[in-house]
This record gives sequence, C-alpha cells and structure tokens, in this order.
Amino acid sequence: MVVKEIDDQLIEYPIAENIVHVTPKGITHILVPLDDAILYEWRQGPFEAEPCPGVFEEYTKTGNGPSD
Repeated sequence: MVVKEIDDQLIEYPIAENIVHVTPKGITHILVPLDDAILYEWRQGPFEAEPCPGVFEEYTKTGNGPSD
C-alpha cells in the first residue's frame, strides 16, 4: 500500500497487481509492502526527498529496509 499525508491526515491507498498508482509531485508518501513487492518508479525531473520524522512512524517502526 502507499500511505500519503494529505491535509495533515494519513490516507492509505491499496496497491494492486497490474494497476498503476500515481502520487503527484510534492505529496509526502511512503510505500508499505504488505507482501513481496517490486517497485518501478518514473519521475519527471530529479528525485527530491525531505526528512519527515515521525510522520510515518506507525508504518516503519517494525519494518526492515535500507534505513533500518
């Protein structure tokens, strides 16, 4: 699933096989793989990331990933 912060609320969007999910530029978001996942991203322009400590803590506190 993808979790986005919109108007200070976290909204969960399910990810489905063979369905394209689009997150507009500037929306704070995180991918939360519930099963094995392969992610392909296409960006129009350079990758931009800003720290957002605490925003997605409930989704990342038990996860394993490159930042863990």
